Amino acid sequence: MSVSHNIVSQRGDDPIYNPSILDRVDFTKHKASFNPPITPSNICKDMVMRPLCLEDYDRGYMELLDEHVPGPKISKQQFTERFIKMKSAGDIHFVTVIEDLNTNKTIASATLVNELKFLFGGTSRGRIEDVVVSKPYRGRQFAKILVETLTLLAAELGCYEASLETDEDKVPLYSKFGYTISSSDFYMTQRFIDHW
Repeated sequence: MSVSHNIVSQRGDDPIYNPSILDRVDFTKHKASFNPPITPSNICKDMVMRPLCLEDYDRGYMELLDEHVPGPKISKQQFTERFIKMKSAGDIHFVTVIEDLNTNKTIASATLVNELKFLFGGTSRGRIEDVVVSKPYRGRQFAKILVETLTLLAAELGCYEASLETDEDKVPLYSKFGYTISSSDFYMTQRFIDHW
């Protein structure tokens, strides 16, 4: 049983996905370099990577997301309703966090959305989204370990590809994980809420 599984089960937390799924990630296949070396199960002392848990609302998860995209706060009830809806969808939303066990705060997060398809023999496409690390914890490879872990998880889940959206200045960073710019894809949006 992994450290993340132990932490979640010892506290009786309600995870958005089964923590044992992280044990299926074959980290020997990682493409990025880590200096100093870290792995999903050994990030650093007093830090643990695990699924988002319902209890993370009280561990500062919404404040962490606000560092990524500032916007209106949701209540604990709204968080609970959204969490239950996402969890009940099955293996679709792999929201993964890093917790500082000294402070009991979620200090980093990223999401793998396992988008089910009819194409490619009924497989799926992985999308990495909402990568954020709290400002005091930046520069410690937490974003790298989250992106690499979720990319490898997408492969383990049988996704035909993994993708992410990024700013032009971050293209060299994500290239280290094996991501390339596709010249045939154009990313366009239509925003329905402009006040953020």
